[in-house]
Amino acid sequence: MSDMRKTSFAELVRDETGADNQRRAERKPLDVRVEFRKRSYRTSRADLIDISSTGFLLDLSVTFSTGEAIWLNLPGLETLEARVVRVDDFRIGCQFVRPIPDYVFEGWLKKTQR
Repeated sequence: MSDMRKTSFAELVRDETGADNQRRAERKPLDVRVEFRKRSYRTSRADLIDISSTGFLLDLSVTFSTGEAIWLNLPGLETLEARVVRVDDFRIGCQFVRPIPDYVFEGWLKKTQR
């Protein structure tokens, strides 16, 4: 009998080549309202579900496709560019184009979780 366990959204991401990869960094669960922008759209707001120095999960009301660019505004940091690597209805998993340096990420996380 084969293992029929479903892989959850949070367990797996798909990179630009379509190959399945494990996460590069542990995601930290959050419940923070953030701003984002899609190409040719105005800035909108969404719920940041989790984040790591390499990517994040958003719950939003705008549709995206795998491979699309997104710009995320985290309070206190510069706008960060990312690519959508996974889409599940109105939740998208994204990978930062340039990972956030660990010391910057940890400092931001501490301020956010106060």
